[in-house]
Parts: sequence; structure tokens; C-alpha cells
Amino acid sequence: MDQIRSHTGLRGIAALLVVLYHIHFAQPHLPFEDWSAFFKRGYLMVDLFFVLSGFIISYVYNVPGKPVRKAGPFLVKRLIRLYPLHVFCLFLYLFLKTLLFLLFLASGKPMGNFWQGADPMMFLAQLFLIHPWLPTASGWNIPSWSIGTEIFAYCLFPFAARTLRKWPGPASAAFLAASLSYYAYVGAHTGSLDVVFGTAPLRCVAGFLLGMLAYQYRWRAAALPLLAVSVGQFLALAAILLFLVMRVNDIVIIPQFLALVMLTWTDTGWLARFLARSPFQFLGEISYSVYLTHVPLLLLLYPLTLAVGNKLGVDPMALRAFWILFATIAVIVFSFGTYRWVEKPARKWLTRKWETWRADQGLRQGAAIG
Repeated sequence: MDQIRSHTGLRGIAALLVVLYHIHFAQPHLPFEDWSAFFKRGYLMVDLFFVLSGFIISYVYNVPGKPVRKAGPFLVKRLIRLYPLHVFCLFLYLFLKTLLFLLFLASGKPMGNFWQGADPMMFLAQLFLIHPWLPTASGWNIPSWSIGTEIFAYCLFPFAARTLRKWPGPASAAFLAASLSYYAYVGAHTGSLDVVFGTAPLRCVAGFLLGMLAYQYRWRAAALPLLAVSVGQFLALAAILLFLVMRVNDIVIIPQFLALVMLTWTDTGWLARFLARSPFQFLGEISYSVYLTHVPLLLLLYPLTLAVGNKLGVDPMALRAFWILFATIAVIVFSFGTYRWVEKPARKWLTRKWETWRADQGLRQGAAIG
């Protein structure tokens, strides 16, 4: 099946914006960082991930004439795709945090609440991806909360896909109502989609269902003239950028995400062609590694960069500019390494083991019947 190159590019940009969002946590800020809400709202890129995920999973596993029928094999394939890098990054976080602790201890610096939130029970909860369901925020590798919610969405997908195929009209109305109910609740209560525990699985499912609906009605976008597609892409992107820099209710950006996903899936239009360029494809390919590895890496690099910069007497604003550039490049380089030497090999090895096991099971069943 052909890859949707524009969606690959969108994933890469979204992952990088999440990195910049977490870089923004540290002070002081350069003036341009506080001119708007742009860097403070990078968490919304995760909602774009959810919409993209619903579309792409439908595109790959629910193609006409070959819909997903068995939940078990589907879930195993998704776990093979997501779980190895998650485990690697969680233990990487533990290793780097311990290393940093020992460095601070050797330097005689005050430790403060160094291990706050990083308790053993929360580590186990994160290891088994149940932490998004807990009523409290998690320490350790925070971005993995969305992986736990994605697993929940994957559990629902085979049943949702069959329902949508069998009763497209009523199912579409029900899915849309479910998504809108969650967004209406958030919009009326807090206006912020920065939810990483408690109702976090509902945040994922709301976006995932919209992505499935976008796939269900994708041909309507494909039937549009090329000029209309290009104009629509421009308007959706402009609206997203506008809402990111403004301090508005988060839910107003969701329709723009939906429009962007639907209008780019054919890889036509000016934005789709732009996203198909090599740098964005590279970022998209390593986007999962970027998303999961950047917090452990920033955990180690930031205090070390700050300590060296202060010791050399570097101006705080100059040090901040260096940190943003250095951290971004370091995350991309390191993520390429984990993609090439952790993510891909683990996926291939586990897939081979899984296929061998299934073949053996088939032979045993055949022998038993014979």
C-alpha cells in the first residue's frame, strides 16, 4: 500500500513542535518565545497525532475488500510497532536520571526534589502503559501517556471499523456525537486539551474516531478540484497557525486538524507537495523516536549545558539560543540512531518471531485436524 507522504511529513513537524513545547518549559525565554502562545501550545500536536492515527490505521487495516476481522493479530502488530521503543526509552530515562543524580551528588549540589514523581509504582504503571488511566500525573517519560491511550483506541478499532462498515450512516453519527461530546465537555469546563491522565484515553478516542470518519469520507476530498484542495490546505494551515498563536479555546483547532488530514491524503495540492520533500519525510520516518526519546535526552543535556554555560560566563540569552538549537539537533540525531538501531530492528525481530509462531500454530492445527 502506498505511503501517504504528506501525512508522514505532518507527523514529523508535529513531533518537532512537541519537542519545542518541552524545551519551552525551561527559563529564561528569548523575547520571541513569549510574543505569542505558540510555544506554549505544542501539546495540541498530540491531538493532530490522534486524528492522523485514526485515518492511517483505517487506511492500512480497513481497506475495501480486506477489512480487519480479528482483533488479536491486529493488536499484536500494533504492540510490536510501539512497545519496544517505549520500553527502551523508559529505561533510558531511568539510566540518565540516575547518571544525573550521581553527577549532582559528586559535585555536592543540593538535590531538592530530584526524584519527585519518579516512584517505583509509577514506573511499573508506565512500563505497562496503564498510567493514562490513573487519577494523577506521571513522572518518568511523560510522552508515553499517549501511547497508552493509543493502545486503548486500537482495542476499539476492529469493532468500530466493522460497525462503520456495516452501518455507515448511524455509526458515523454516533462516532461524531461521541467525539463532539468530549470536545464540548473540555471546551465548556477548562478549554484546554492538555490532559495526560484521568480522561486522557477519551481525548485520544475523540481524535481517533474523527480520523476514522475522515477516512470513511475521504473520497469527498479526493473529488475536489486541485485548486480547491490547495486553497483548502492553505486555509486549514493558516487557521491552525492563527489558533496556535492566539489564546483561544483549544477545541477550535480540532476542525482544522480534521480538514488538514482530509485535504492532504491524496498527496496533491501545494501543501502536500511541500510536505513530500525529503527533510519532512526524514522527520516523519523518525517521528516516533523523536516523540519518545526527547524527554530523556533533554533531562540530561539541559543541566549539563546550563552548568557549562554558567561556568564559561555565557550570556543567559545567548545560552538560551544555543540551547534551543543544540537540543533540537541533538534530539534529531539521537532519534535517527534509535530509529535505525532500536526501533526498526526490534520491530523486524518481533514480527519474524510472531509470524513464525503463527505458522507453527497453523501447522499444529492442521496436524490435529488431519
